[in-house]
Amino acid sequence: PNNSEFIYCLLALLKINAIISPVSPELTPFELKGIFHNLNPHAIITPSASIEKVINEYPDIFEDKILISQGDVVSKGRAKRHYKLRELYKETSYRINNPETPPEQTATINYTYRGMGSPLGAMLTHSNYAEGVLAYVENTRMAPTHRIMSLLPPFHVYPLVGCTFAPLLCG
Repeated sequence: PNNSEFIYCLLALLKINAIISPVSPELTPFELKGIFHNLNPHAIITPSASIEKVINEYPDIFEDKILISQGDVVSKGRAKRHYKLRELYKETSYRINNPETPPEQTATINYTYRGMGSPLGAMLTHSNYAEGVLAYVENTRMAPTHRIMSLLPPFHVYPLVGCTFAPLLCG
């Protein structure tokens, strides 16, 4: 969803060189199951309501995974551990070492669904994002005084580049 928690999680995961796969909470359980099985993620960060439909239909997806939610999750499936985002933030008192990230390292895997079959994932590198942000800032002549309103969900590439990373670059 379009909220500050999404941006906080995104930036924190980038800081630790995690590969991120932002997905739409509006996908069907079938589509999400295909993505989860393709990715085999170590952790799943989600708004509570979005994940309930998947847990109820496919509880095995969460076997041995870490589930981080924005609130209570009624059924945790077979998750290894469950944390609430705010509790995890309060309990985390250590600093994360920020290793140098190679530009060719995968930053995100963005999925698209064509309405048939399984969703397709596109791997984008840190360099892809850096080049996209620099081109966006240059071509739009973005400046620190500009304001941006995004009506697009943040799990799409364009809002990440033009409405999140570019404004952060410009200050």
